Amino acid sequence: MGLIKTFDTKIWCARSVAFDPSGATFASACGVLIKTWNLDSGECKHTFCGHSHEVTCLEYFTREDELYLISGSQDRTAKIWDCHTGRCVRTLKVYSPVRAVCSHPDLQILITGSYNGSVHIWNSTSFRHERVLKLDLGCVNAIAYLKGSTRVAIGHACGIELAEIGPEEAIEC
Repeated sequence: MGLIKTFDTKIWCARSVAFDPSGATFASACGVLIKTWNLDSGECKHTFCGHSHEVTCLEYFTREDELYLISGSQDRTAKIWDCHTGRCVRTLKVYSPVRAVCSHPDLQILITGSYNGSVHIWNSTSFRHERVLKLDLGCVNAIAYLKGSTRVAIGHACGIELAEIGPEEAIEC
């Protein structure tokens, strides 16, 4: 393993990073800013600004063959960014600091996990809020999906839960 390239963020930390599905760019969250970086040149392509507090998590997803980025923040929102225009197209109000985001590729849903332990399910096409799971294991720190399945793993401060997220219901396993 060897170092390939260093990207100068001009800020002391990168809280979260994510590759776009094509592998041509990646995004980083530093403070209230999100930057996308060109892998070949090392230059910043776009800077997204819109959160009022620190951005804690981000992930790419596609909708109708367009590339988007979802970012979660301490400001109690998740924002949907159009990667082509660099504009925020929707703000999802979560009412607790957002600690984890996940885009499920098979179910067309977005999932946000919050400091208060709640997990919100959103439609990734309309961005409509579909339901909330209130789990009792503390702050949500991570969310992962099993490709080809309706299962998601939710990492909390006090444990891990496995949930089955169907089109109409959410059933804990």
